[in-house]
Amino acid sequence: MLCTTENGDSYYGKSYRIPYTLDDVKGEDGKDQIVWLRFLVVFSSQLYEQRKGTRLRKTESEQKSLKQLIRKLEKQRFACKPDAKQAAIKAEADWKPKYHSLSFSVEPLMVEKKTRGRKKNGAKPILVKKFCITTEVQTNLIEKKKFSKEGMFVLLTTIKDGRSLSDRKILEAYKGQAVVEVGFHWLKGPLAVAPVFLKSAKRIEVLGFVYLVAMLVYGLVQRDIRSRLKKRGGKIPHPDKRRTDRPTTQEILKVFENVEYLSIPNESQGHIIMKFFNNDHSEILELLGLSHLYPENTSANS
Repeated sequence: MLCTTENGDSYYGKSYRIPYTLDDVKGEDGKDQIVWLRFLVVFSSQLYEQRKGTRLRKTESEQKSLKQLIRKLEKQRFACKPDAKQAAIKAEADWKPKYHSLSFSVEPLMVEKKTRGRKKNGAKPILVKKFCITTEVQTNLIEKKKFSKEGMFVLLTTIKDGRSLSDRKILEAYKGQAVVEVGFHWLKGPLAVAPVFLKSAKRIEVLGFVYLVAMLVYGLVQRDIRSRLKKRGGKIPHPDKRRTDRPTTQEILKVFENVEYLSIPNESQGHIIMKFFNNDHSEILELLGLSHLYPENTSANS
């Protein structure tokens, strides 16, 4: 086993070193260049249950559709057996069920011949031989196996040596990638910044680095306050006049958006006036460990 999460989800896996030929890349000898890649095959119990639920929902939906089609097909009557067989073959080809298997059979039956006009009293109905199609439906449920393909996924890395980075470390890095993606997703879209007037590409590069650092701090604020709030317990103020135990940095900044800061210098020491600063703000700052940024001679006005 690679690891088990706090929610009880289990991960099993094993890595394999496999040679891979690079397209259109030639070595010094003129032959196709071959590199060794590491494939980590992982089974996730959480992914298995998720895909199993999706499959069961699709199975139920397909079963309902098949029932409607089968009712229409079985109501049909055919003059000869070959016609009935041909209709069954066509239905199987057209329906193409993914989660069910179908078996068709042609059965003879006697039906009353339709005649024109009114029947004479006491006249016996004329029976003729017709053919109908009967259908059996079986659900192709995949057996519940620990290493079912439904719960499998593959990670590819160029880190070939398991001693430098174990299979578990590779999986943990992959699982932690989602946190980074969410924190830096802003970079993947059009950057909402004002026009940049810089004289060199180097300065633009440095400005981009400043943005990355700012977003890193942005993510660390959320991580730290959630971690400390989890240890302390309870909830903190939310901008929607409620309290939350999963605050985001954006929500924290919104709580502070109306606070006004005024610093008045004098000969002895400066004086700071905070307007619209209350206990909610003090609670958040204390949780972040930033209470020391505001000296004791600060006065708060609301």
